[in-house]
Amino acid sequence: RDWPAASLLGFREQRNCLGLSLVGAVSKLLCAMDSKKIEVGDETSYCEVRAWSTVVLGLANSLLFSGVLWGWASLQSFLEDDGLYQDLCDASGCDERKERMLYLYSNGQMFSIFAYAILSLLMDRTGPVFLSIVGGLFETFGLILLAYVDITNTNENNENDMFSQLPFDVLDFAVSIVGIGSSAIMVHALKLAFLVPTAKFAWVMTLTNCIVDGSAVMPAVLYQLYRLGMSRQMIFTMYAGLCFAVNAALLVSWFGPNLEKLRLKNAKESSSRDSRDSRDASESEAATASSTPRLHGLSLPEQLHSFEFGFAFVIYLTQGFSATSYLGFNKNLLSMLGDHNNIYAQVFTALLPSSILFAPLFGMSLSKKGFAFAFSLMLLLGFIWSIVTLVPSLQAQLVAFLAFTNYRAMLYSAHFTFLAHTFGNRTFGRVNAILSVLAALLSGLIGPSASFSQQKFGSLVGMSLLIICLMVPCSLMTLQLARHLRFYPAGDICSLHQGHAETSFEEPSQSSESADSDESTCM
Repeated sequence: RDWPAASLLGFREQRNCLGLSLVGAVSKLLCAMDSKKIEVGDETSYCEVRAWSTVVLGLANSLLFSGVLWGWASLQSFLEDDGLYQDLCDASGCDERKERMLYLYSNGQMFSIFAYAILSLLMDRTGPVFLSIVGGLFETFGLILLAYVDITNTNENNENDMFSQLPFDVLDFAVSIVGIGSSAIMVHALKLAFLVPTAKFAWVMTLTNCIVDGSAVMPAVLYQLYRLGMSRQMIFTMYAGLCFAVNAALLVSWFGPNLEKLRLKNAKESSSRDSRDSRDASESEAATASSTPRLHGLSLPEQLHSFEFGFAFVIYLTQGFSATSYLGFNKNLLSMLGDHNNIYAQVFTALLPSSILFAPLFGMSLSKKGFAFAFSLMLLLGFIWSIVTLVPSLQAQLVAFLAFTNYRAMLYSAHFTFLAHTFGNRTFGRVNAILSVLAALLSGLIGPSASFSQQKFGSLVGMSLLIICLMVPCSLMTLQLARHLRFYPAGDICSLHQGHAETSFEEPSQSSESADSDESTCM
């Protein structure tokens, strides 16, 4: 179960000093230089600089490439303006092409979420290096396909399309491949927070998820380049080349002390169960007041039979479905309200990255107020957004845009911080994988649900009502979470910062010991 830090180089980690792996040996050598510390400024060690460099590069990768499908409104407009599926339009309009585009989005999201689940399952064993390889290759290949596919007629072969002889829709395949690559990049980004000090964990996890949301603006940027005169082939080819280069650099940055740091975190979490088992049964009160979340060190089946997993199950499935649905049907909703020039659709896509501006507030709400407060704030924003979508006014939808942008950022920031803190680095990926599989199954219902709403109500009002109804069980579970965390305060993320504040008043000898402990995580 040890982290396979050197497995990609063909080595096995040994438990004696003579059998040190190459990666482990190099990382120890680098961190031992100048008495285990290379000064940058006053207090920053070489290993800390290395870790933060990887974090910054990983966040840049997420910003550029993880949210191509999240900006579907702009991507759909881009592809439609370039003539794809043009034959599906007739004198009465392009309703059939819109349905086809919604199908592409729904199918791409389904593959994306399934890939997300599988890669999360593998993450605990393969690590971030594997994820960087998968993300870079799949995303690059998918973008190349988007550059050169030319489906302007679905009934006849197009002589200008090099893919016309293939027995499947290449555009559908390309969107699915991009979805898989984006999922690998998103899963990879979730490992970045484990590289930073504990006090910065919630902030980095929050920023990671806000940046993933912000990456939805990239299709809008590409669309504007297209409107300025660049060809689709040139735009997506350059975009694919940038994707390959960034992921190659990120791959190299992981080797050395960063992989060793993750391995030591796994070992620490495993040892927490041994210390818990050594306690006497009469020390239940001490266990309740422990500084370690109660699920750390437990086996995966034991963790799955917990309230914490039940809470994550309800939140992620219901709210993940709601957020993903809105991203898919919002373009059609705006068209029904009169946005025939895609002006509001472009405004919506442009506003998605605005959540980055509020990332410090999201991080503060988690680190200072805890999970119950953060999830309550998320649900409040969700109610505002979903209710405003019922208002038949384009101007009112601007309020919905702002509420949704911050609702979605808060949802994923709080959810993934909750998973990482509650279940730990050792099983985080597998727990996330289980939830993602279930979410993938639900994502396939987006298209049928929207079609049913169109047939039943003549509009998408049915989808808005469904989203509002899904808020109710989450509100009840959040109330129960607040009660649960009163009994197990170590399970709340704000306990980390309270403990960090307390350690600042320790004696100098104790502080130096903890500093040595922190340094050892990168050796």
